[in-house]
Amino acid sequence: MFTGSYTGNIDDKGRVVIPMKLRLSLGERICICKGVDGCLNVFTQDAWNEYKDSYISNRTHEDEKARRLHRLVFGGAQELEIDRQGRINLPLELKEFAKIKKDVTVIGCGNFIEIWSAEAYRKEAEAINGEMQALMSNAAKIAAAASVD
Repeated sequence: MFTGSYTGNIDDKGRVVIPMKLRLSLGERICICKGVDGCLNVFTQDAWNEYKDSYISNRTHEDEKARRLHRLVFGGAQELEIDRQGRINLPLELKEFAKIKKDVTVIGCGNFIEIWSAEAYRKEAEAINGEMQALMSNAAKIAAAASVD
C-alpha cells in the first residue's frame, strides 16, 4: 500500500525521483496516466491492469462519455522504466497536463501514486482540509451501505 506525501522537483532533464518508500513496491516498470484531478496517476503493472479493466475497458464505445474517458486515460498513458537512481522521465505531454514546472508533490494513494505540481497540490490539500468532516461522513455512509449489501 502506497502512503505518505513527499516533495521534490524535476531535474533539468525532466526527471522526478520516486521516493524510496514508494519505489520499493513499484517494480522496475510503471504505468503513468492523466488523473481526473489534474495530477498524474502512477500504477504498478498489476494495479494498472486492474484499473483499466475495472474502470475503463468495460465501458461501451457507443457512449460519448466513455469514449472521452478512453481518450483521456489511454491517450496519454505510458509505460516507463524507473532508473537506478529511482527517477522517471516525465513525458512533456503529461507534465503540461499536470502543470508541472519544477516543484512536485508525490502522494501515496493506496494502490497507486499521484504526482502533482506542488502549487496545485497545496490548493487541493487546503480544500481537503476544509472538507475533512464532510469527507469522513460520506466515507462512513458508503461503508455502512456496503456492509448492508
